[in-house]
Amino acid sequence: MIRDKVMREVEAESSPIGREVRYVEADSEVSLHEILDILRRHKWALMVASLLGLAVSILYIVYVPPWFHAEVLLKPTEQRQGASSGETDAAGAIASLTGINLTQGNPTAEPMALLTARQFDGQFIQDKNLMPVLYARKWDAQKKQWKPSRWFNPPDLRDAEAYFHSRIVNVEENKKSGLITLSVEWKNPQQAAEWANELVDRVNARMRDRALREAQYNLDYLKGEMAATNIVSLQQSISRLIENELQKLMLAKGNKDFSFRIVDPAQPPKVRVGPGKPLILAEGLFGGYLLLALVLIGRHFLDRSRPHHA
Repeated sequence: MIRDKVMREVEAESSPIGREVRYVEADSEVSLHEILDILRRHKWALMVASLLGLAVSILYIVYVPPWFHAEVLLKPTEQRQGASSGETDAAGAIASLTGINLTQGNPTAEPMALLTARQFDGQFIQDKNLMPVLYARKWDAQKKQWKPSRWFNPPDLRDAEAYFHSRIVNVEENKKSGLITLSVEWKNPQQAAEWANELVDRVNARMRDRALREAQYNLDYLKGEMAATNIVSLQQSISRLIENELQKLMLAKGNKDFSFRIVDPAQPPKVRVGPGKPLILAEGLFGGYLLLALVLIGRHFLDRSRPHHA
């Protein structure tokens, strides 16, 4: 049995088909020894590629300005409830008919939505004239206009809103503690801290002004209804609604931190968050080596797989 098996193997080797199959299978194998031999034979070229990758990384670090991270810690302001819990059915009915909100609901929902709204960011960009700041490379400071280019159109406010919203500003809420962190990442540490603090001030001012307008409108309406009726019970219900709106008005006027109270204001950061120098240098050093190694190995096996004619 052993002898027959050997004879069949010898016959397979002696046949042209057997040699061809054995040859193709040997060519398709990837040997670690071959790869190491390729890297050894081209070690100087690989070293040069690593140095070139390192040089590109250094140029990138020098050319790309650093980014800084500033953040402000916020606590939602506790809004005092009005007299809604003690209102009579008549007062509640009047309030529902007139659109007066007697319950506070979630006091942070609307200011959080405003803080993360693109329109709010766009108004901030317009008021502070940040378009030339956000796109400084495309802006001609001397001519006060966008640099002409055939490759891109001048950015508009929608581009700035998307860039500011997705890359620069970030808002996170801790569900357990209820604290909110607003962070700003920008190339200028002083500007990053100023923008973070000012965004909070703007939300508070926007929400306070809205509350003042609504309370004053409701007061004017309720006073007119009070003067138009002679029913005592209805006058009492309207009087309680007027008292509720007066409380809202006084709270809005005397509360600067209307929606958010700043627990820890943003300070100009000293440590850069990007680009990371060690990581970029390592990527350039090993990236150049790896790229050339893949090219050499791929070329070697591609040449070996080609048919050779006698």
